[in-house]
Amino acid sequence: MKRTSRRLTRHHTLFLAFLSFSFFNSVIAQNPRGTQSSPRLPTVVPVPLSQLFESYNVGFSAVPDTVTPPREKKSTVKAMLFSAALPGLGQIYTKSYWKLPIIWGLGGYYVREWIRNNNRYRDYRDQYSRSITPSNPSGDLQTKAFRDFYRNQRDSFAWYFGILYLANIVDAYVSASLYEFDVSDDLSFGIGESGQVLTLRWRW
Repeated sequence: MKRTSRRLTRHHTLFLAFLSFSFFNSVIAQNPRGTQSSPRLPTVVPVPLSQLFESYNVGFSAVPDTVTPPREKKSTVKAMLFSAALPGLGQIYTKSYWKLPIIWGLGGYYVREWIRNNNRYRDYRDQYSRSITPSNPSGDLQTKAFRDFYRNQRDSFAWYFGILYLANIVDAYVSASLYEFDVSDDLSFGIGESGQVLTLRWRW
């Protein structure tokens, strides 16, 4: 009876040892180095740069210019003839209306000053002529000085008007030559953001 119980105890011990050995082998097979298992890191896969930009919606785009219809041409000969006939008329032909107050304002001022100084000159000229007598052949020198002063003033305003007249013709010629070109005031350069897209703007 004692022998039978010893045999059962021995068999039971061997069976438990076999189970422990099998479990230990299974653990070693899962972790060959015998170290504690650690969480697996995600695998890093290289991504092309272009694909990265597309995934984040990043890129450069040019702002399209506003399409304007081509402007009609203007005759330079007509513009010069119009300005020669009447200052400012060539600017009306080339639609440079903002120049009219300058041309007509300066022209009117020069003509008015020429007329005023010419009248003063004629008055002092007559007075100086009457001041010449046999007893005073040199006449009134102060009257002579006023006569010369207003004569010089009159001639100066005549020159001013002549320069303005020529400049008016030249300006009409240049305006007619550049009429078909779109000269815009928007000359800006900047970088702006539209949504999530980086935009490069260059406006002329």
